[in-house]
Amino acid sequence: MLAFQIRDETGALEVDVDHVALDLEMGPVFPAEGAAHVFGADIVARNSGRTEHYYEAKLVANSSVAVTGVLRRGADGTLRLVGTPTEPLVISNRPGALDA
Repeated sequence: MLAFQIRDETGALEVDVDHVALDLEMGPVFPAEGAAHVFGADIVARNSGRTEHYYEAKLVANSSVAVTGVLRRGADGTLRLVGTPTEPLVISNRPGALDA
């Protein structure tokens, strides 16, 4: 996983991805025409029973996410959201992830 930022109208925070738990929603993936020849396409087709699409969980650039963790100031003064081995940062793109 690559490090990323979360942004809103008040600014941006760096997200440290060393200790992360992902809670991602599954979504359909529609391979481009001719993708039947890409690595793994035969496995996907065999396991799904069809070749027109499959499902996977992923974070999409510029999409909404909920992130929970600890806010720490780095040595360079920037604020970062971090997790620990015992309390990982949680990143979710599920609708209503933080609803009570």
